[in-house]
Amino acid sequence: MKEREIDEIYLPPYSPELNPIEEVFGWLKRKLRYKMIRERNELEKEIEKLVTEINKKGVINYYRNSYK
Repeated sequence: MKEREIDEIYLPPYSPELNPIEEVFGWLKRKLRYKMIRERNELEKEIEKLVTEINKKGVINYYRNSYK
């Protein structure tokens, strides 16, 4: 890494507030919580549907919030 002049940044072992994907997972879990899904294929279809609802602006906000 040093020969390519890339700085390493060490994070605490578990730091969800620094990881934007944790925000997305939280959003998905909140959306799925009350759906009463019983079958795996139902879950997969619902996740696919919800993922299409995540827009560019939302992702940018999750990213910005993780670095405040």
